[in-house]
Amino acid sequence: MSIKSIRMAINQYEVDCGAYPKSLDELIPNPGNNAWRGPYLKRSPLDAWGRPFSYVDCPQLDFG
Repeated sequence: MSIKSIRMAINQYEVDCGAYPKSLDELIPNPGNNAWRGPYLKRSPLDAWGRPFSYVDCPQLDFG
């Protein structure tokens, strides 16, 4: 899975739910949010070495 696909899923989640997910796991099953319109990913994303991608929600950062 590409980083671009993950980024698009995270951004769509934010559009639908009004906030970024706390973890990538929230993109697969509904975390209990009524606005959730996913799943945004089919499975937990793995990098080229078969390890899970890391994701940290940093709302205080603004990359503009």
